Amino acid sequence: MKKTNITALLLITVILMLFISGCSESNSTTIDFDNATLAVRVLQSGKSDCIFVDIEGYTVLIDCADEEDFPMIDQMLKESEVSVIDLLIITHFDNDHIGSADNVLNNYSVGELVMPSYVRHSKPMRNLLEAIENNSSTKVSKLDGADYEKELENGIKIEINAPKKNYGIDDNANSLISVITLPKNEKLLFAGDATKERLGEFLERDTNSYVFAKMPHHGEYNTEVKRLMTHKDLLYAAVTVGTLDDAETKLLTLAKTLPVKTLYTCDGEIVLLYKDGKFEFYQ
Repeated sequence: MKKTNITALLLITVILMLFISGCSESNSTTIDFDNATLAVRVLQSGKSDCIFVDIEGYTVLIDCADEEDFPMIDQMLKESEVSVIDLLIITHFDNDHIGSADNVLNNYSVGELVMPSYVRHSKPMRNLLEAIENNSSTKVSKLDGADYEKELENGIKIEINAPKKNYGIDDNANSLISVITLPKNEKLLFAGDATKERLGEFLERDTNSYVFAKMPHHGEYNTEVKRLMTHKDLLYAAVTVGTLDDAETKLLTLAKTLPVKTLYTCDGEIVLLYKDGKFEFYQ
């Protein structure tokens, strides 16, 4: 075989491998954040969660990924010219959600911290509690059954739903679930790592529909996930994974059959913008 043919064959093989894997490094698409009523950034932090939301200058950080992810979080906040985080939401206390929380609290002014009320014993949890103790200006709300609501300007609302059942010390079952409602009643759902039972409890009580959903637990599939994914009004879904192997095959297969635009953070940071009453979804 000629050398040129071997080179071409190798190139084709590499392209096929990239296509099959479905995940690559973050794309360099330039995104215009100016004049957006809302901007959501689901960071490319691997099999972990860190989501930044800017609502007309009111800043929200949902979870803080792993400990080693702080430089990326720090860079993103600096690029966004954020010095104050108005609301920090810790959905639950798994290491891949609170790993950098102490560094965030120690390096940024945090107005309010909302987290579950259950107890977990781990080094990241101890670091978080120590950082809270050292930042007395941060208002801390531990949700124990009661929900949290905050009205912002221009008809935008943030709701944080706490479990209504006693799930013991099961981290994922205790996940807080957050909802942002926009002026035309468009709703965005952030499901933490909610288990099937926890998500089912929420969806059973909540009769709303959602335009966007950050799916729970890194591509887990169950009947409640399917119920959410197949809702007629859902347009966009984000799944936080290090590689597509982290997601269950049933979830990947379902996503391919639906009109919902589903993106995976292994392919890069996911961005949702709301401008002039319309959504823009990027990766």
